[in-house]
Amino acid sequence: MMTVAKIVARTAAVVLRLRTLAVALLLLGSAVTVSLATAGPAFAASGEADLCTGFSACASAGYSSFGYSSVYTNSYWGQDAGHNCTNYVAYRFNSAGVGKPSWLGQGNAVSWGTWAPAGIVNDTPSVGAIAWWGPGSAYAVYGGHVSIVQQVNADGSFIDSDDNYGGDFHWRKYTPGGSDWPTAFIHYDDAALGGSTGPVSIVAGNNNGQLSVQLVNFPLGTSYYFCHAGDPSAYPTGGSVTGHGSFTVSSPNQSWSSGICSGSGNTWVGIQATNGSSYYSNQVTLGSAPPGIVVSNNGGQMAVQLVNFPLGTSYYFCHAGDPSAYPTGGSIASHGSFTVSSPNQSWSSGLCSGSGNFWIGIQATDSNSYYSNEVTLSAVPPSISIGNNDGQMTVQLANFPLGTSYFFCHNGAASAYPTGGAIANHGSFTVSSPDQSWSSGLCSGTGNFWIGIQATDGNSYYSNQAVLGPPPVIATTGLPGGVLAKPYSATVKASAGTDSYRWSITSGTLPKGLSLAAASGLITGTPKASGSFTVVIKVTDADHSTASRKLTLGIAALAVRTTALPAGTMRKGYKATLAAYGGKAPLRWSISSGHLPPGLKLSKSGVISGTPTKAGKFTLTVKVTDAASPKHSATRTVTLTIKK
Repeated sequence: MMTVAKIVARTAAVVLRLRTLAVALLLLGSAVTVSLATAGPAFAASGEADLCTGFSACASAGYSSFGYSSVYTNSYWGQDAGHNCTNYVAYRFNSAGVGKPSWLGQGNAVSWGTWAPAGIVNDTPSVGAIAWWGPGSAYAVYGGHVSIVQQVNADGSFIDSDDNYGGDFHWRKYTPGGSDWPTAFIHYDDAALGGSTGPVSIVAGNNNGQLSVQLVNFPLGTSYYFCHAGDPSAYPTGGSVTGHGSFTVSSPNQSWSSGICSGSGNTWVGIQATNGSSYYSNQVTLGSAPPGIVVSNNGGQMAVQLVNFPLGTSYYFCHAGDPSAYPTGGSIASHGSFTVSSPNQSWSSGLCSGSGNFWIGIQATDSNSYYSNEVTLSAVPPSISIGNNDGQMTVQLANFPLGTSYFFCHNGAASAYPTGGAIANHGSFTVSSPDQSWSSGLCSGTGNFWIGIQATDGNSYYSNQAVLGPPPVIATTGLPGGVLAKPYSATVKASAGTDSYRWSITSGTLPKGLSLAAASGLITGTPKASGSFTVVIKVTDADHSTASRKLTLGIAALAVRTTALPAGTMRKGYKATLAAYGGKAPLRWSISSGHLPPGLKLSKSGVISGTPTKAGKFTLTVKVTDAASPKHSATRTVTLTIKK
């Protein structure tokens, strides 16, 4: 039996369509199945340069399969699995999170460029593009071919990676003008596979004494690097070469977090790339951590703390204005220079000052510019605000001087404020932020308290007074029910905490017509809606401690308003009218149990009338029903006394 490989070898010079080849095989009775959906070249076309062939050989030479070697037996985008050009291209985009294009039909690679929109097909190769061999190309006889462009060189040549139906995985180089040059390039989503039109560059950073390296649009292949260190003025080619070696660039945007250059001090890296050019990174000060600047407000002066900063004369610029202008914009409020004599040098004032949003930028001796965080400078004097947190004092500083300060917890009569009273506690803390706060841990107890702090500016500051103790508790556990259209009144009560409670509703609403008095906790009004209403009521005491409780208020739609009937006299005419709250008219009345005295009757409208013929006490239950749908009803037991 003649194999497909032998047929292809014998007909390589003949332009035959793959569909014709399949028919010929069927006519010969061959049992071989030929895929029409994912055909590609079985061997390298004339003029191309194979860089590697096969998963293992390519990996050994430093050329990646991007994980395809482990999963090539799976199908992607509905392409035929296995060694297959269309399945490989589909895998690469699928791995980058890019879905199957809507324009992609079912069939040979030869049709991809004709299916694709004209706007994304051109003659220009770029990294991440799909190289396409269509009708009339060197690979048309095999059903066309597609690959991924990995690198574009200055001479116009490009390097691609591909897999082949009936063949193997490759990296190849193609030169313009050759008979094997692609028909066109499909720019489906170049960026997803590392495509970029930007320049080649190297970005370096400090990673705890290791040089982190990020390549951008870098040529692929084996490159040589040199670690430069020393005087910043020696940049880029000078300085001592503290380390050198080589690595294989398998991705245009490859990166290393360590392992290239290391040490302490000013360092940069130079790389000789495969395109014959040398590229140099920015300069970086290596150390245990990257240089940094932390600033804060010190009474309208900017306090500045350097971290791992390069030594020597540096230039600073005080930026002020809109936060969106950070880091290089904003107005330059002032500028100057200073000498960094310690990596962690600090200033409490004297650099930047004013009112509003500020930050500082420093041009360091490593030739880099560093920017601080943004801070609001304010000349407002320092202050202290305290509150009660279940017997613990909460403390909030504002515009406070930084550094080690001493505090004193005063306790006693309000008249002893600010310097008197018993000193319940004292100690020290470090103010690391002008607006630092504590929720507990400084002063605690029960009764009237305040705190005094001796700050680093030589002044003593005192807080307001606050009563410390347990927080308030809402004592009310339930609300009495009400009736539609009937005036309502109920009081929510609290205990503990500090007097002068304030009440509020934080969730839910009372029935329309009712309201909660903030000062007293009294719920009053005439309800205009019936039903069940759940609210969360909060109480806040004088020290801003709070408590909450969920309460439910039921409002009945209908109720008997009459609570007692007037007495009557035997053999004298009698008349009384029953009344109700709420309900939809017309209301209908009836007796559900008991009976009226002989001679009296109850009308449907609620009128009791007639002439009683018997004396005594008569107890009965009256019932009222409204016209709502569904109907509402209510009952009440009343007693009617008839005298002799």
